[in-house]
Amino acid sequence: MRLTRANSQVGTHLLLLPCFWGIMLGTPGFVPDTNLLALFGVGALGARSAGCIINDFADRDIDRTKARPLTTGEITPNQAGVLLGGLMAMNFGVLFSLPPAAIKLGFAVTPIVFAYPYAKRYFAYPQVVLGTAMNSGIMIGYAASAWTHAVNW
Repeated sequence: MRLTRANSQVGTHLLLLPCFWGIMLGTPGFVPDTNLLALFGVGALGARSAGCIINDFADRDIDRTKARPLTTGEITPNQAGVLLGGLMAMNFGVLFSLPPAAIKLGFAVTPIVFAYPYAKRYFAYPQVVLGTAMNSGIMIGYAASAWTHAVNW
């Protein structure tokens, strides 16, 4: 639970709000599909948790992370990798439940999520990478909602 920062869900909300905004923008009459809201809720929780693990893998040799479970040895890299794999499987399960346009956007943003922890070290403006990853849900939510409503009309 500590590895995924389950005790603090601020990051999940920061991921979820752009998704909901995109869903609302793609919804005629602003009555969103509750299935989409639920899928994006699960997806935001899983994506944020996976992002925390990716970040801890990248930062495990940095002094400021010395109390984190991966750095202390509380969890081995293999155990963290298994949890990351499970979360990514869940995330892709959610993604494959969405329309094709949303799936394409989801695949396009995945490398950005993995790149962010390294952008902090090697890129002068890592916030651009983080902002792109965190706010890509606007496009994915819009694509999912617009497609869903177009098909159901």
